Amino acid sequence: MKQELIPNVFSALSARSYEAFYGTPYGKTIDRLEKALMEKLVREALHYSESSSLQLLEVGCGTGVWTDFFAHLGFTVMGIDPSEAMLEVARSKNIPRATYKQAVAEDLPFPPRSFDAVAAITVLEFVEDLSLTVREIERVLKPGGVFFGGFLNRDSELGRRQAEDPIIRHASLYNKAEIEEFLSSFQDVVIEGCVYLSDKGEVMDGKAEETRFSPAFYGVRASKLKGGSAE
Repeated sequence: MKQELIPNVFSALSARSYEAFYGTPYGKTIDRLEKALMEKLVREALHYSESSSLQLLEVGCGTGVWTDFFAHLGFTVMGIDPSEAMLEVARSKNIPRATYKQAVAEDLPFPPRSFDAVAAITVLEFVEDLSLTVREIERVLKPGGVFFGGFLNRDSELGRRQAEDPIIRHASLYNKAEIEEFLSSFQDVVIEGCVYLSDKGEVMDGKAEETRFSPAFYGVRASKLKGGSAE
């Protein structure tokens, strides 16, 4: 991960701020829209029950906001994050079927073909080496395994205001074409958007005017080729 980001993104203060955001009405709305989209992508890809033993690696799990989501969908989750402050908050939630390890996305401490699925939600924007991170994700996925990603769209209103945000201004945001390009080694790539923000920052999802705007969030589902990949 980008070492210069650690004081800003990975501190105990940032962990508290991150949690506080999801407690606001605005944060709750965005969280609901993003998770509705990601649940759709997950359910379209996999058949499982609440007792499923499917193993999912969550890269950049942070304070467990998405760990809880994936665990309640039936996955057994291994969450990794470079920040012990973030992991401390995640552990305190006692999320079922979730364990944690301090690690970075560019050097995943797991053998090849370890996981049925890998998730990285608004994480790849902050890694130091994107290509290496994608190769590592592909390496630890089983053949036919699925990657679930969440990305902040550079071409959205959020992207245009990137410099104003104390965290996002450090990120490398990507548009849809760029996401497709760095996931080109995967198959069956599906990219869908949500969180349509007006030029005033208002959430427009479900309103007629949303077609005027680009989504701030892209949900992604992509499968690892059965037989191929970097091992």
